Amino acid sequence: MRLKQMLHEHALRRYRRNKGISLEDLARQAGVTKGTLSRIETGKQEASPGLIRRLIALSAGRLSSDDFIFAPVGQSTVETAA
Repeated sequence: MRLKQMLHEHALRRYRRNKGISLEDLARQAGVTKGTLSRIETGKQEASPGLIRRLIALSAGRLSSDDFIFAPVGQSTVETAA
């Protein structure tokens, strides 16, 4: 995997790959569709607070709520003075 891809890869996808867990298996364990997890991993959908809690529990704390905070492409999380 190229460095640029690794830097932009969602923590959820990194966790799955490192653990060898398929999207389908994790989705089933979390009680959502694999499409939902895929959209979360690609930044097209935000995870609900309940899903975040389930994923953290399923990962035994290897994921954190911070892993699910992101800015949409082209937007910064840093506020600027007006």
